[in-house]
This record gives sequence, C-alpha cells and structure tokens, in this order.
Amino acid sequence: MRILVTNDDGVGAPGLAALTRALVRWADGSGGAGGPVGSYGWYGSDHEIIVVAPSSNYSGAGAAVGSVTDETSITYQRAYVEGAVDVEAYGLDASPALSVIAGALGAVGPKPDLVLSGINHGVNVGRSVLHSGTVGAALTASQLGISALAVSLRVGDGPDPWESAADLAVALIPMLV
Repeated sequence: MRILVTNDDGVGAPGLAALTRALVRWADGSGGAGGPVGSYGWYGSDHEIIVVAPSSNYSGAGAAVGSVTDETSITYQRAYVEGAVDVEAYGLDASPALSVIAGALGAVGPKPDLVLSGINHGVNVGRSVLHSGTVGAALTASQLGISALAVSLRVGDGPDPWESAADLAVALIPMLV
C-alpha cells in the first residue's frame, strides 16, 4: 500500500512529522507509541510512505489549487521529515489540494492508495471545515478516487499531544482501506 502524507501547515510542521513517524512505526510493524508490536492491527513490509506537502503554510486554503497561469510546472524541493529522514518527502510551492493532485497523478511515483492529511495545528469544526486546507486535501483525494483522512488537533495552552493524535489516525487505516 502506498500512503501519501500531506497537510496545510507546511512540510516542516510538527504535526506532519508526528503522523509520518507513526506511519513508519506502523509500516515496519513496531507498533504505536508505547504500544505492542502490531497495535494498529494491520501492517506489513509492502507499505510505502511518501510526503508531498506545501513548502509553506497554506492554512485556510480549502480545496483551492491556486491561480490559473501559463506555468507548466510546480516548484518543489526535497524535504526531510524530523524523525523520519528515510521517508521520501517533497515540499511543493503549491496548496494542499494541488499537492495531492501532483502526488496522485504521477509526479512522485504511482498513485497512492490512501491520503492522510495533517496533523493540522488548530480546530477544523463547524463552518471552518469548509476553509481548511487539511480537509481540502482529503476532499481532493476523494475526488480522485483515493480514500483519505484529515486530522486536526488543538488542546489548549500546553504542548500538543502530536503522537497521541498520530497513533489514533494510524489506527484508523484498516477502516479506510
């Protein structure tokens, strides 16, 4: 299974890093944070994780793909995800939705089987869900026939529990595939 990870906070965001690290643990069968091997319920060696995310913050972009221009390419650079440097990652000069489109249409390899978007720093509830770039990326994947999940987190003044949200998101993979 090929999994594309994206977000709207940018390729260097801590939520994307936590989600990517949780996916690596799941893919290699080492379980969740503090959990036993296989705690996600389904894993194997035939999983590929790739990160294709905006190079900068695109919060509030919804499912926008950007302005229509005469440009025939998207500027990108190789990126590295904290704690998951072996995962192939790219920062695109593009919105979350356009990042998914590029990733789904062959810009970085075969079409993914699943898109995980997030972990967004902030709440995406009520009317704000319509404007969320995190949700827009998941909706774009869905329009391309790819199962997707958007994950957001905001808990208060203390440090955000990125790893807990990431473990919960990855635990949902069997229901998404």
